[in-house]
Amino acid sequence: MKAESLDCPNCSASLSYLQIKAKVITCQSCGSVVETGSGALLASLKNSKYKPESYIRLGMRCQFKGTAYQVVGRICYQSELKEYCNEDRRYYPEGTWAYDSWCLLSENGEYAWITEDEEGFQFSKSFVPDVPLVPTISKPKAGFLNSHRPQKIKEFSTSKIVHFEGEFTWQPNLGDLSKSASYTYRGESFEVNSNLDRDGQTKEIEFFRGRKVPELQLALAFDNQQEIERLQEEKRSEELIRRSSIVALAGAVFLFALSIYFLAFDFGSRVANYYVKVSELTGEGKTVGPVNLKKSGRLHRLVLRGSIPNNRSFQGGVELMDSTRLVINNVDGDFWRESGWDSDGRWSESDLKASQTFRLSKAGHYFFRFYSSKPPASLTNLSNSKLQLSVYEGVIPARFFFLSSLFLLLYAFTIRRFKTTNPLFVALGMFSALVAFCWLVLKVGQDDD
Repeated sequence: MKAESLDCPNCSASLSYLQIKAKVITCQSCGSVVETGSGALLASLKNSKYKPESYIRLGMRCQFKGTAYQVVGRICYQSELKEYCNEDRRYYPEGTWAYDSWCLLSENGEYAWITEDEEGFQFSKSFVPDVPLVPTISKPKAGFLNSHRPQKIKEFSTSKIVHFEGEFTWQPNLGDLSKSASYTYRGESFEVNSNLDRDGQTKEIEFFRGRKVPELQLALAFDNQQEIERLQEEKRSEELIRRSSIVALAGAVFLFALSIYFLAFDFGSRVANYYVKVSELTGEGKTVGPVNLKKSGRLHRLVLRGSIPNNRSFQGGVELMDSTRLVINNVDGDFWRESGWDSDGRWSESDLKASQTFRLSKAGHYFFRFYSSKPPASLTNLSNSKLQLSVYEGVIPARFFFLSSLFLLLYAFTIRRFKTTNPLFVALGMFSALVAFCWLVLKVGQDDD
C-alpha cells in the first residue's frame, strides 16, 4: 500500500496515510484532526487520558487467517450496557463499559476490527446479513443468517466516542453516538450497530461477526516476540499449577477416603478374641489371658461387643492389666437393646459396642478382666447374654489421614485461588505434602522396640 502525506497545520509534523479515500487523519505529535483533502485543522484532541492499554499501536502489522493487515485507526468508546439475566428474564444495566476499537486495513482494501476491553480481544469483520433487522428490548430476538434460529439478544448498548486517532474514511467526532445489539451463536458473536446523527436518528446500520481472540494467538498475529514469550511462560506456569492442583485434589480425596475407611473398618490385626457370659461376672468379675503384645509404640484397640436379649440393658467393661495385674487401661459401656410398636409400625434400637484405642508403652504379657457395674443379683435375667472382647494391634489412626487430606485440599485451593505462577511455591507445596506423608507413614508404621 502506497502512503500519501501532508504536513500538520498545527505543529508542521509530517503526516502519512494509506487510504486513498481517507477523509481525516490525526497528528500523533499534537493531537490535531486534519482534513486530508484541504489540510485544514478540524479539531484538537487531548489524548493523554486515553493511552492504549495493550501493546497494539498505529502502524503495526498483523496477520489473521492468511490476510495481512495494518493498524490504521483507533476509536475509544464509553458504553452504557444492558445485559440479559436468564433467571429474571430481564435486561439489567451493567454500568459504563470502556473499550477500544482498532481499525485494520488489508493490502486489498478490506477492513477488520480488533475490539479490546477488560475481558480480552475480539476480531470482527462486517458482513451482509440474510435478515437485516434491528432488534429492540421489546423484541429481543434475532437471527441475522438463515442458518440461525432466532437467538436471544445478549446485550444492548449505547456507545459514545470519547477519543480517536489514526486515519478514517469518514469524519468521527467526539460525542458521536451509536447503538448496538448482539447475540452469540456457536461461539461466534453477531452484532448490529446503528450510528446516530446529532438528532438521535439512525443514519447508518452495519453488521459485524467475530470471535474472541486468545492473547497468545493475538501476539502471534502481531509477531510480538516479547509478548509471545511472556504468554508462553505464563501458560507453562498455569499448566504446572493446574496439574499440581489436580494431583493435590486427587491426593486429598484418596487420603480422605482412607480416613473414612480406617475410622469405620480398620482395626489393625486381631491378636486375641475372648467371650464371657454376663452371668459369670459376679464378685471380682472374670480374668482372661495372658496375651503376648509385641508391638510397643504402636496403637492398639480394644473392641467390646455385647449380645443381650430384647428390652434389656447391661453396664460392664474390661480392664487391661499388665503382667503384675496393674490396671493400665479400660473400656466400658452401657449396652442395651429396645424394640416396640408405634403408629409407624415396629421399631428397634440398640447400642451394643464400645471401643478404646491406646498406644502400647512396652511389649509383654497382658491380662483382661471382665466386670459388671451392676450388682450380681441384677444379672440373673441376662443368663443368655455375652460379652466379646477383640484385641487389635497395628491400628492406623484415621485422624492423620484426615489432617493430611485437609492440608492437600488447602494447598490446592491456595494455588488455584491466588493463581500463583511461581514454580518455587508449587514445588515447596508438593515437598511439604511429601514430608507430611512421610511423617504420617513413620508415625503409624513405627518399628517394634
